[in-house]
Amino acid sequence: MGRLYLHVGTPKTGTSMIQFFMVKNQGLLLRKGYTYPNFGFTFEGIGQNRNAHFLTHEYYDDDKNRLYDEERKLQEQGFAKLLEELQQNKNVVLSDEHIWTGYRVMENFWENLYQKITGAGHELKVVVYLRRQDAYIQSYWAQLVKETSKESFSAYIKKKRYEKSRLYYDTELDTIASVIGMDNLIVRVYEKGQYYGGNGNLIEDFLHVIGLELTEEYKGSEKIVNGSISGDCLEVKRILNRMPEFRARKNFLIPVMQKVSVREGKSSDYSRAACFTEGQRIEFLEQFKEGNSIVAKKYLNKDSGILFEEKAPENETVKAYTKEELVLACGELLLEMEEQIQKIAEREMRIKQSRSYRLIKKGKSVAKKILRR
Repeated sequence: MGRLYLHVGTPKTGTSMIQFFMVKNQGLLLRKGYTYPNFGFTFEGIGQNRNAHFLTHEYYDDDKNRLYDEERKLQEQGFAKLLEELQQNKNVVLSDEHIWTGYRVMENFWENLYQKITGAGHELKVVVYLRRQDAYIQSYWAQLVKETSKESFSAYIKKKRYEKSRLYYDTELDTIASVIGMDNLIVRVYEKGQYYGGNGNLIEDFLHVIGLELTEEYKGSEKIVNGSISGDCLEVKRILNRMPEFRARKNFLIPVMQKVSVREGKSSDYSRAACFTEGQRIEFLEQFKEGNSIVAKKYLNKDSGILFEEKAPENETVKAYTKEELVLACGELLLEMEEQIQKIAEREMRIKQSRSYRLIKKGKSVAKKILRR
């Protein structure tokens, strides 16, 4: 009998870091009785490290009609490979943050999953990390802007776009637990102060959840995978998203902006570009207060009813970026691009010089042979 650990997010809780770590350490994990399999599926815009994505992937034709037969075929192939992994290994780990919201478009998702896994004689454990809702939404909005969105944060909140993110955690967890059982649902809080070990290490916390301990044997636990852009760089990207050329999901500016954001110390969810108006954050969080308390008591055995211990910012004052600040940010981006172009030019020159050197050396060798004759 094998055990499946299914990590379902939520989004913006270090999922990319966890997935990268698991792939980076596949060999070591296998020796410890764990596997993080690659089933060979590829999906446009989805990283291959997200090995559970086949569970909720949707197919559409050119007219945007959903292709249910293709989805069923994919899931049949995926489950066949998954069950084979469970037959051969004691512990199988899958991860995809899209499951947190995406499962709802799949008919009887949890029932079907539970039946397939337990019906074959295996165990199912679902792992979920929860982030305080205001921080989650700020980070999620920033990700949308990083990709294609032109919408300001204030408009995003005013239009309640966040409702698609399933922020009433008690309702969502109860839905899962009602099928798989509370004992099979592992709930963790995405806060450094609440991670196992007291070291503020998300990877250490995740490994402990699945029955392992973080040691020096592992590689890549500190690598930042899904780097953010924030502050004035994020606002520049949002404005540029009005142009079709900059709305590409992976355009050339993203890595440049990430470097500038990190170098200038702008990597923060609470930048002016993603800020609640005065009093708006408290009002926003109030709607989740009761549900969060239920989660704390019911799923984490916290009698205090306090789910998130890190306090939300108070007395915020929204101040828009000036034209001067945005122009300076563009200047920083141009300088970073110039530096990268220079590095590429220098690398190409070294390659050319190396080739020339080899040709000259080869020419001398040929000349010597001719002269000897």
